[in-house]
Amino acid sequence: MNEIDLNNEIVEWHKQTFPDCTMESQLLKLDEELKEAATAPSISEKEKEFADVYIVSLVLARRFDSAIGHEFFKNMNVMDSHKLLQCVEKKMVINRNRKWVNVGGVYRHEGY
Repeated sequence: MNEIDLNNEIVEWHKQTFPDCTMESQLLKLDEELKEAATAPSISEKEKEFADVYIVSLVLARRFDSAIGHEFFKNMNVMDSHKLLQCVEKKMVINRNRKWVNVGGVYRHEGY
């Protein structure tokens, strides 16, 4: 899948899965994902967490027109884009198969 199609699919999935999500809750989610990326114990775990940062940043930028989202998303593209997009595609397969719950305004997958 090309990057444009993948990004469009992510935003549409997010709107359908989290219709009442707010920019504020996405900013909290970004903070959470950045902490997870910073403490990931291995390169493969860091890649998974950076895929989450990409997804959350994309949603902030495209769904909520957040300056923070635009900036993070733009900077995610300095990484090896082919490798990053592969990680994002894999992570989206996982995300689509998860059950999500709203915990204090932030969506988390069951078992988090």
